[in-house]
Amino acid sequence: TWLPLNAGTLGFLMNDETDLDVVARELTEANWRIIPFPMVEATVVHTDGTTTTARAVNDAYLERMTGQAARLRLRVSGVTVVDQLVADGLIFATALGSTAYAYSAGGQPMHPLLEVLQITPICPHRPKLPSVALPVNVVAEVEVEENDRRPVRVVVDGRARAHVARVEVRLVRDAVRLAYLAHHDFTQQLLEKVVSPR
Repeated sequence: TWLPLNAGTLGFLMNDETDLDVVARELTEANWRIIPFPMVEATVVHTDGTTTTARAVNDAYLERMTGQAARLRLRVSGVTVVDQLVADGLIFATALGSTAYAYSAGGQPMHPLLEVLQITPICPHRPKLPSVALPVNVVAEVEVEENDRRPVRVVVDGRARAHVARVEVRLVRDAVRLAYLAHHDFTQQLLEKVVSPR
């Protein structure tokens, strides 16, 4: 179990406390609740045949490694979404991660307590694929076309793995437990800091 504290400016996901004495008192009095969240799990097959797996609280995304746009084939739970997406990449985000890179790329901000896998294209050229939020049990598969001329890497919560041939992405339920002080209100944070920022 982790206690996230806001050290930045937005403070949407974290306990938004600037007074550490208040945090200490709340912790001493056990005035918190623990919430389980899903994580994105990415199983990556590299162009050399090796396989790696990593998990992310926020997101895993594929992105082009050169000036050439990536060419990606996307399937979700056996359904071909697009045979060839020409874009800078694809973002796979949890609801927690939906207010970060995915939101900047045009995805909708999701309430953190929703269990969804959000798929958002990065600068799609062809076709103009929209962002979509899907249920917790879906499995997304991405194949990289022309990976010798158009190399792609995957970044999982900031940790990069280069030269990707194929990626399988899913949500793992209750994979991380975060502690929030009792008065933390996700709905208020979402509405005030993302939907209608002052």
